[in-house]
Formats: sequence, structure tokens, C-alpha cells
Amino acid sequence: MPPPLTSGDIVYSVIVSLMIISALSILIQEKRARTPPSPTFPWIRKYIVSILAEYIPDDSSVKIVDLGCGGGGMTRGFAKRFKQASVHGYEISFFPFLSAKIMGFLFSRRIKIMNSDMFQADLSQYSAIYCYLPTFILKDLVPQFATLKSGTVIITSGWEIPDYSPIRIETKHVFGIKMPIHVYKIV
Repeated sequence: MPPPLTSGDIVYSVIVSLMIISALSILIQEKRARTPPSPTFPWIRKYIVSILAEYIPDDSSVKIVDLGCGGGGMTRGFAKRFKQASVHGYEISFFPFLSAKIMGFLFSRRIKIMNSDMFQADLSQYSAIYCYLPTFILKDLVPQFATLKSGTVIITSGWEIPDYSPIRIETKHVFGIKMPIHVYKIV
């Protein structure tokens, strides 16, 4: 007869099981999202928030959205800086969505995270849009970007929007790799 399980064995088994379930879920959701999770580093988040502040006043009661918000780091950064803004995030992968939803709830009631398809979202209601998405996904968002109001600011990390001309390009370094940040303003 095997020795009885200790509480440490049980805790270890539960943690390993949760990690396996999380990893499998991310792999399954990655296929649905068409891209792997790509969190934005804290120093890049801070820099992007400061760039957006050059186009939107801190006390403005605008709507800001993060498309593919992952764990919600950018949504919290926007809510912290823009105290009157309503901040939304779209995330289709369940575990990052759940993390963003919980952190948004704990951090600010002005953050709303949706576990729904960003391609079905009405983006025309937003004054600012942030995305850290590859070009092939940004290309699929172009029809929605065509509905944006004049003056809407779009900031992308890493990739540029096909057939759009940025008004500004910044470059930050992430572990020796250049991270371009593109700023667009709808005219």
C-alpha cells in the first residue's frame, strides 16, 4: 500500500494540474485568437501611456480601448493616467480575459473587459485605440478603423497598420530588440 498523501503533495498536485490546464487552454485559445499571448513590458506600457497623454488630456472623459488586452496591463495603465476615461479591453482567450477582468475589477470600476470578438466591436465609440497585434490581424481590423471619427488616435506596438500612414514612429528597446511604436490620428 502506498504511503498516504501529505498536504504538500496535494497542494503540489493541484498547482501542477492547474498549470497543465492553463497551458492547454492557452494553446487552444491561441488557435482561436490566431496569435500567441504577447504581454507588453511595464516600461513600454508606461511609455505608450505617456505618448497617448500627448494627444488626450489626462482629465478627459473619453473612451479608450485595448484590442487583445491580454491580462489587462495596458487597460490599468490607461485608467491610472486618465482618471475620467472609460477604459475597455477585448480579449478572446479565457485565462488572460479572466485575469484582466479580476484585475480591472480590483483596480478600477472604469475598466470593462469583454471576452468577445474584437472584430465584432463598434470601434467608432472610442477616442483612442491601442493594439499589440501582428500585421495580419491589424489588416483584418482596417474595415473597422475606417469607421473611426476624426481625431481618433490609434497606437500600435510592434507592427504597423497596412495602408495607414503613422504621424509618428517611436522606437524602444526590449532586451536588445527594437520595438517600434506607431501613432496614427484619423483625419
